Amino acid sequence: MRTPRHRMPAESFLAVARGGGGSTTIDRLLAARHSRNLLSLRAVVDLAVRQRHPDAAPALHAWQQLGVLRAAHPAAARRILLYPTVGVWLADTFAALRSTDPARARPAALAQIAAAVAMAAGASVRVEFPTRSSMPGRLALPALGHVLLPPATSAIRLEVAAGAVTVDDGPTDGTSWSSLPRLHAGGGLDVRLDQLWSLVDPALAGPVSRAETTALHTSLAAAWRVLTTNHRRHARALAAAITMIMPVPARSPTTDDTDGLVSGTHPDGAGCVALSAGGDPPSVAAALVHELQHSKLAALADLFPLVRSGHDLRLHAPWRPDPRPLPALVQGLYAHAGVLGFWYRQWHREPHSPGVLHAQVEFGRLRSACRRTAEALLATDGLTVHGRLLVTEIRRAVAHWQRVPVPRTALAIARRAGERPGPGGRPPESRTGDPVPVSP
Repeated sequence: MRTPRHRMPAESFLAVARGGGGSTTIDRLLAARHSRNLLSLRAVVDLAVRQRHPDAAPALHAWQQLGVLRAAHPAAARRILLYPTVGVWLADTFAALRSTDPARARPAALAQIAAAVAMAAGASVRVEFPTRSSMPGRLALPALGHVLLPPATSAIRLEVAAGAVTVDDGPTDGTSWSSLPRLHAGGGLDVRLDQLWSLVDPALAGPVSRAETTALHTSLAAAWRVLTTNHRRHARALAAAITMIMPVPARSPTTDDTDGLVSGTHPDGAGCVALSAGGDPPSVAAALVHELQHSKLAALADLFPLVRSGHDLRLHAPWRPDPRPLPALVQGLYAHAGVLGFWYRQWHREPHSPGVLHAQVEFGRLRSACRRTAEALLATDGLTVHGRLLVTEIRRAVAHWQRVPVPRTALAIARRAGERPGPGGRPPESRTGDPVPVSP
């Protein structure tokens, strides 16, 4: 297996460093993540075979089938291999195979990936893999839906043909299949509602409820109108990069966090945003932009290491009460700096709206936090050449925003908010600036 050699022009790297990067740059980042996932797949299969893992034979067979499907249907294969649940499964499986308890790994889940590619392409494939005593009544096919399983047997046989799936030669009346909910919006947004860990742990492959779907659709539709009206560049980038929303519970509102909105990302699940329903539309829109930045930087780090390996220095982060390791601090700086422009435009595009004070406060709070964090990072020796270039460009962009006058009332509120840990007093897990490892 060969993957392409990836190059990023200097102007593309600088565009990403400044918080932007158009569709061509996002395509480059996605291509790099696609190659990473392919190489990781091969590594998982090779490791399972070398260890004589119980799933080695079905994993190897599924890998061979996937190779045939990729050659015949490259677009469908790329779509499935880039789906966030595949990246998270790969990282977890590789770590489990190298741990002291490799038996917990499920390399045979590669058969589910091959079946998903065949189904997406309208091709035919038959896969078989052993069951586990703890397996629930359904299995996930990434980006598509869930297969409903018959009572436990020693093995599961899935057959995909003409865009449909059957289990153990079962009925073809649709009772064995449940599609993922999809949310659409004008301007190209098309996402699935799914559980990020559904390939890692079949017990988490249950469907998203109708109530969750309705609530998230309401929140996303209103936020998407804000983005397509006032922030079209961000809307285009989100439409290109985000393919999945993982519903998570909202927090109980507090004095400082009136909406309880929660969002997060996972570095191996680029393209997924964990999001709670609720929240005012501008705040939900800002959360989407924030999480997009995390996904972009995670993909950029596939190409360019940003922090020197083995560096264990921790520094204070204005948005967290605890000192952060350098990789998390770089991620937080990048994501927070990425929404500075959002709040500036929101403030000036809707100068008479009820939320204008909130936009001014967020702008004032974030530019101060980002300036301090960029300076602290650049004072260390923990950044690589590319990491230093990235943080330098962020500092330069923040310096531009420092020249923007902010009303005194908003600045006073921003300063008080900056004295408290967490973003504006929100709980640390809510838009903290780190990729939130949304785990089972």
